[in-house]
Amino acid sequence: MDIDIKHLMELLAKQEDVFESEAQFQFDLAQLIRDNYPSYKVKLELTTATTLKNNRLKRLYTDIIVLDKDGNFIAIELKYKTKSSEYNGVKLLNHGATDLGRFDYLWDVHRLELLKKKDNTAYEFNKKLKTCVKCFAIMLTNEKNYWVVNKQSRNTLFKDFCISEKDEIIAKKPLSWYKPNNKSCVDGTWRDVSLTFNNSYNFKWNDYKYDFKYLVTEIK
Repeated sequence: MDIDIKHLMELLAKQEDVFESEAQFQFDLAQLIRDNYPSYKVKLELTTATTLKNNRLKRLYTDIIVLDKDGNFIAIELKYKTKSSEYNGVKLLNHGATDLGRFDYLWDVHRLELLKKKDNTAYEFNKKLKTCVKCFAIMLTNEKNYWVVNKQSRNTLFKDFCISEKDEIIAKKPLSWYKPNNKSCVDGTWRDVSLTFNNSYNFKWNDYKYDFKYLVTEIK
């Protein structure tokens, strides 16, 4: 079981102009997978695991699940981040907060590692999903601050969460928010956590169209 993500992104760039939302990106990529891999089923926002948090059931959803007839699957998480811009009459919003955007992308990688191994006893995994064959985290953006190395970022809140091609994740090394004054904008939010990965990762940004680039991280 396999899909060629790079080829799908190339087809998507030829077929579509720009997306107005992440939901549109998700829907169109899912449809493209259906068209190119008709033997697979494609599900959106499927519950892949549940856990108890503060005595309340919490569901973990995955953006795209690709299933074969035996229940083996490929999991895909998406992020679509834009700056204020216009392409052929389509106006895009300015999402800003690239520090949070970086964290959110790496949070996807972290969650996909969890889903691929299924070895965390705090979670009950969807029994209809058998072997996780592959997982991909994808970010599509026209905001260059995600892929450009910013020397000033070395001493900022998000310094551990940078995802340029000069950055890397080292297995078992915790990533944390940099808080020299013990205060930050993530205090008291769900993002105020450290992330530790089972594997090491490098980042490779690819041209999409116009000034958009995309990043694909395949979970090991």
